Amino acid sequence: MRFRALQNKALPRTASLASPSSTSHPALLLSRVLLKSANGGLLYTDAPTPAITALHERTQSGVAVNVVARRGIGQLKFGIKELREIWKESLQPDKGYSVAIDSADVERGMNEATSEEVSNSRPKTRLMKLYNEIAAAAPLNDPSSKSQLQIKSLLNPVAYLLSGDALVGVRCRPQVLTGPADNQLCTDDTAQPAVDLPADLVVLSLGYVSEPLHGMEPHYIKGGYAHEGGFVSDNVFVSGWVKRGATGIVGTNIACAKDTVRSVLARVEEFEEIEEQSRGVDATASELSFQDLLAQKGVEFTTWEGWEKIDAVETNKDRLRTEGQPREKVTYLEELIEIAKA
Repeated sequence: MRFRALQNKALPRTASLASPSSTSHPALLLSRVLLKSANGGLLYTDAPTPAITALHERTQSGVAVNVVARRGIGQLKFGIKELREIWKESLQPDKGYSVAIDSADVERGMNEATSEEVSNSRPKTRLMKLYNEIAAAAPLNDPSSKSQLQIKSLLNPVAYLLSGDALVGVRCRPQVLTGPADNQLCTDDTAQPAVDLPADLVVLSLGYVSEPLHGMEPHYIKGGYAHEGGFVSDNVFVSGWVKRGATGIVGTNIACAKDTVRSVLARVEEFEEIEEQSRGVDATASELSFQDLLAQKGVEFTTWEGWEKIDAVETNKDRLRTEGQPREKVTYLEELIEIAKA
């Protein structure tokens, strides 16, 4: 997924995370970062201290986050585990934020076609139950919460609102769903006025479909590539959304990548020659180790031992800001290389 952001010079008291096609897990992750930052909750994560300090300075008085989706409530693609977790966290008295869904949005999105979609899908049924629980639990713009996440549906972001050169909001057009179940389209609801949401920061998450690589067009199918365990053809392998489509959460990539790595290892012995054109070395070098080949081509690399040195530095207790922090990351490439080669 590609992210594009527009911000003013005073980050961010209010934020809109707009996902015009269908709201998904990345928008929820970004929301969680902003909400946790406002309450100091990032101190126990592995986020670098300079980033946490800068973000907390701008959010400590509270932050209002709007997650905006063009489609209806029944088409949102949240992971139920992640949404339930952030909502349950918000119910703790020390969290300082609330999560809200407007019950009117739920009603507008639940037309006959959406009801059919939900009734035919157990995951959607479970999500819809959670949406209704959230809608009934916390009022919009809850005055008792320093920060709030609002999930808004059937709104299409169409324009940025500026005051001079500073971003102050985003304008949205209300949408209406038409068409049969599993094939509904969103169009402007001309009977409703535009909705202006205040925002110091707007993040657009776009790009579920990849473009075909040159020469790979025969293998390209509906935004991805035909493959077998991640193997496409010749020495081309795929992983992630280009392999399985726009589905899954961060953890899903681990199993997906392992599957592709197994395919790579299974085919290593099949590559008996190293093509001079693609490798830049003589084919007789096939018995050289991978590290030898990288060295011949002048490529800088880090060994496993080098990574272990970096890991040891980052997890050193003297570097950690809190007892529960897993590591304090080294954020400069030059420093990482220096540590790995020490």
